[in-house]
Amino acid sequence: MNTKYLSVTPEIQAALAEGRPVVALESTILSHGMPYPENLEFSHKVEEIIRAEGAIPATTAIIGGKLKVGLNSEELELMCRAENVGKVSRRDVAVYLSEGLTGATTVATTMMIAELAGIRVFATGGIGGVHRGAETTMDISADLQELAHTSVAVVCAGAKSLLDIPKTLEYLETMGVPVLGMGTEDFPAFYCRRSGCKVLYLTTRWEDAVKTSERIAVVLDDEIEKNFDAAYVRNNPWELVQMLESGTYRGGESSRDFLQAMESIVQSTSEIFGSGNRSLEELAEVMRRSLNCGGSYIYVQGQHKAIETPAGQATGLNYERLGELVSQKSGAVFYGTIRDGYFSDLFLERPKQIRTVLVLPVVCHNDLIGHCGVWFDSVYFYSQEDLLMLSALANEIALAMETSRLMSRSVLLQESHHRIKNNLQMIISLLYMQKEQLRGDKAVSDIVDATISRIKSISSVHDLLSASTHGSGLISLKEMTERILRTYQSMGIEFHVQIDDIYSAQRLSASVALVINELVSNCFKHAFAGMDAQAYKQVNVSINMQGEQVCLCVQDNGGRLFP
Repeated sequence: MNTKYLSVTPEIQAALAEGRPVVALESTILSHGMPYPENLEFSHKVEEIIRAEGAIPATTAIIGGKLKVGLNSEELELMCRAENVGKVSRRDVAVYLSEGLTGATTVATTMMIAELAGIRVFATGGIGGVHRGAETTMDISADLQELAHTSVAVVCAGAKSLLDIPKTLEYLETMGVPVLGMGTEDFPAFYCRRSGCKVLYLTTRWEDAVKTSERIAVVLDDEIEKNFDAAYVRNNPWELVQMLESGTYRGGESSRDFLQAMESIVQSTSEIFGSGNRSLEELAEVMRRSLNCGGSYIYVQGQHKAIETPAGQATGLNYERLGELVSQKSGAVFYGTIRDGYFSDLFLERPKQIRTVLVLPVVCHNDLIGHCGVWFDSVYFYSQEDLLMLSALANEIALAMETSRLMSRSVLLQESHHRIKNNLQMIISLLYMQKEQLRGDKAVSDIVDATISRIKSISSVHDLLSASTHGSGLISLKEMTERILRTYQSMGIEFHVQIDDIYSAQRLSASVALVINELVSNCFKHAFAGMDAQAYKQVNVSINMQGEQVCLCVQDNGGRLFP
């Protein structure tokens, strides 16, 4: 081992000599990825976890022109404070060694140092990859070539989500680098569990155990919850894998949690649908509740103040700067956390409680007229579902902003129809995305189908409202009911409709549509359950006035009754 440029702690040298496991760690995440002192606490915690598993941590860095493998407390402090500490990739190593400089190691540099020291495993967060537009810029991380050249296994959470992940995987294939999935068949994207790209190999010990077992017992709270014989194990391997990983089984807490999530989406959809006449203050509050965040805001371009919720809680956000950043983003979304070096630039005066900011543009007719966003008091990683919900609300905010500028009622109605239709379609798409991930769980799949049906009912109300010639915002109950029933015609049910000439106000129509949909849906799910596919199925729907009240009646000829 060349000691001129390489310095390895005695503990790590002894472990390598005795054949004990050693795990290499990078230092860039400490110096450039997290603020002080959270980064120092993080470093100690990671090393504690590695030691608890029976291995020796080996954090790497370049200090005073030496390749350091294993850092003492003073050296860790130096990396975490990041004063005069550079970020050293593969191309920079020679300069830092010859000039006696100090720098933190990237993924590529850590692999080089680990190989020199004889360490074969390196754990990190996310690796670099092929940048978007690399076909013209040739912007490809040095991490990928180092993975091909260096005999070190890198355990990570995939490539960063802002990269071109399909091209990253193609590049790794070309370079002969095997990509293994541990416990997943989907290549992760750093903060995101799934990128939509599949890994070539699936190494799931639970799955292997399930496929080769004669019997599986699922244990919860130290008690055997359920036994599965060999036939069930062979026919449902993935279901068993999920049980063992989550500590639950189908129909348990996970299903109930999912049901609550779907109900929340329905509620948010109703709020979005009815937001046409809402003020910006009310829309900001809908935004805050939808994501259960610390606060939200709406900023109109050119104004000095933003609308903030909770009211009276000053955020110190620099809204003009945020507007500039959003306008510069090709993906139209700006996301920043306290871990980012530029985070403090987002504030005129930053309160201690804000640690994550997520901002979306408010656009009308391709013009940026403002922006809206949410903030969290913790490091928050947004999901695709969050983004879809916020996009729908951003559309409604744009509509509310533009209402005062639109003088023609026909233009206003056309704009409103377009935006709400897009919002409802986004939420339906979101639900279909969730359904694709259920892996054959019929119970939860039924919940999703029911939710989609409810959203379509709300969509029917909107279509009627946009086509109304009354100019009063009233909805014909007969037309609305007939539209809802059309979605069930393919299920072999004959409908008899008897509805008086009754109109409902816009604010009540969405609720009425959901009630009608639920009653008809229950007929199909319960009253006709178990009946022969060729059997005659009939549902009668009547709505009529009885005095000053409206009476809704749904009858079926099914053979099942509720207990």
